[in-house]
Amino acid sequence: MVLVSLAEGILAIFLPPLAVLLRTGCSLNFLLNILLTALAWVPGVIHAWVVILAVPGLREKRRERRRSAEKEVRGSGSWGGSRRSGSRHRHHHQHHHDEYRRSVSRQRGM
Repeated sequence: MVLVSLAEGILAIFLPPLAVLLRTGCSLNFLLNILLTALAWVPGVIHAWVVILAVPGLREKRRERRRSAEKEVRGSGSWGGSRRSGSRHRHHHQHHHDEYRRSVSRQRGM
């Protein structure tokens, strides 16, 4: 991770648009960096460093999506944290409540 950031930082000095492209993909930051580098090299380098330090890379974004998907899968057990399991939970309680009412009515009827 550190080596990748170091390589991006060095690349930002020599080819700022390429460093931004590797970090963000073809985005508005990439187009802005091309413009800044074409107008004057130093603003392009500064912008590239800001993007590298502030914007999560494509790898980090993929890793975060994977983590959130894993959390979602782990939370979708029988009583997990998903909305659907909440409705199952309510249904389960309603079932017990209905059984209780039936048993009470049977006891009163005897």
